[in-house]
Amino acid sequence: MKRNVVIGVLLLLSPLAQAGKNYNYSSIDIIGGLYDLEVGDRRIDGKHYGAAARYEFSVVPIVIGGAVSKGDINSNELVNNAESKSFSYSVGAKFVWSPMERLDFLPGISIGRAEDTSGIGSSKIKLKSTYYRYGIDSRFDVYQGLWLSAGVGRDNYKNKLFSNRTSYKIGVDYKPADQWALGYERVWSSKQSTNNLFVRFFY
Repeated sequence: MKRNVVIGVLLLLSPLAQAGKNYNYSSIDIIGGLYDLEVGDRRIDGKHYGAAARYEFSVVPIVIGGAVSKGDINSNELVNNAESKSFSYSVGAKFVWSPMERLDFLPGISIGRAEDTSGIGSSKIKLKSTYYRYGIDSRFDVYQGLWLSAGVGRDNYKNKLFSNRTSYKIGVDYKPADQWALGYERVWSSKQSTNNLFVRFFY
């Protein structure tokens, strides 16, 4: 009886042991990009940069990670001497499910903090909020290290002055060597769209 239970557990865990073997998710990203944001009946442009780090466990198909990002709206989009800046950071975890070779699905959750600062001179208003994100990403190895990705996520903010949003993303990255990769990602929602370039280093 005990032997049958052990065999059953091993059979159950076998697919999980293979999950995440398509790609090395232990990595660090350096990110830069441009975005446009809808404010009233206008769309204004900005830029942002940041970093993200992930660690993939070897015994379970779980990836933990964190990210930080800083952005600001181009000064020529605002009245004289006005500023508008944003800052955010988050931590979270994703489960790696590999139903077949070269294809990964990554459902995940995270918690973060967002800050928006805007105003002129010393007359600035700062808004802060904790937010929760949940979503799912998919990745497919098209050919020898060329990966296509897509995903959908939902951000819910505790501060009602921030708008909850659903965002979508598509991307492509290429891994020419075991140590690094280059990539592009587009993220958009009903109010904002972002185009990112990143360099990824593996460890």
